[in-house]
Amino acid sequence: STRPDRRDPDAPPRATDTMAATSLYSVWLEPPTDLRIKAANFIDGQVACSPGCPSFAPHVTLAGGFRGSESDARARTAALASALVAPGAPFADGVASLRAKDVATGTRYHQCVYLRMEPTETLAAAHAAAARAFDLEPGNGNGEPYVPHLSLVYGETREEIKADAADAATEALFCGVLRGFETREIVLWRTDVEDLTCESWARVERFPLVPEGGGNGGESSEEKTTAQRIIDEAEEEKKMKKMKKKNKKNPMRWLKKRLGLVKGGGGDPARTRAA
Repeated sequence: STRPDRRDPDAPPRATDTMAATSLYSVWLEPPTDLRIKAANFIDGQVACSPGCPSFAPHVTLAGGFRGSESDARARTAALASALVAPGAPFADGVASLRAKDVATGTRYHQCVYLRMEPTETLAAAHAAAARAFDLEPGNGNGEPYVPHLSLVYGETREEIKADAADAATEALFCGVLRGFETREIVLWRTDVEDLTCESWARVERFPLVPEGGGNGGESSEEKTTAQRIIDEAEEEKKMKKMKKKNKKNPMRWLKKRLGLVKGGGGDPARTRAA
């Protein structure tokens, strides 16, 4: 007979198992829903144009590469969220503001084509605080300085493909909808960088940036963030599912229609806007 404490190896992990298991984590700054959907549309359009490049959620990494349990990662991220809004801290007003500088290409798999963000002193200080919170060396790895960026293409592709993607990103995003963004939260993600498909990557929890004495009366800022998160994620999932069903025989035209760059036939920018 089967021992009571034995588990089916194919059974999903218990919550306690997930909290105790060791994984790789990152803390992200995510664009608000409307910009996140537009950037995700662009990313998936490039996936359609360049087979082998993975789909992933748009973000700016504040710190990454922490290996530990989920419970430890959650606790550290919660402490970081509090530290970032302390008086005199980088996000003391509860808002993280980012400005896009230009579109660039790189040689790293996870920095193939990306929006380079302005490396402000505030953002650098927030990154340094995040690195300390997770006992990480600040910077971009291998002794390189921190380069805040929002990736648009992952992969190892030819230079001409990178150049085409960079030109498309400049036209579709940098010159219009995504010149920067503000966010009032940091987000913990499970990110196994060795999984080049990014299929195992998963959002763990959002942590609102609530200054001391924060709140605008009525329900708390955290409650508002939680309610908005539920609405945003439901809307985002619905729009993503609808997008996946679109005919992608002409990927670039499909991409431009999604971003409102083609007139007629569903090219109305309002159709890509979040509710």
